[in-house]
Amino acid sequence: MIAAPVIKKHNLEAISTGYMLIESGRRTTAEYMSGSAPIPRHKPEIAVATALAAEFRGMKVVYVEGDLARIIRFLLRWLRQCRRIFQFL
Repeated sequence: MIAAPVIKKHNLEAISTGYMLIESGRRTTAEYMSGSAPIPRHKPEIAVATALAAEFRGMKVVYVEGDLARIIRFLLRWLRQCRRIFQFL
């Protein structure tokens, strides 16, 4: 919110961004600070549905956070499913 007036003043493009936290096998700082539960890494269909909902709400980008070393297989399955659904990939 602090940046909003600066973005407006300089006529910068605001890019609507969704955020997904993917289970990494341990509790992360993001989970702790937000109090949110991550999407289980063995459930890519939940992430796909979440990303689709973000697109329906006008999001242009979905930021996926997690420990890549632990979730690379999840991300590959997720990306394969997303490519079949989303126009922007």
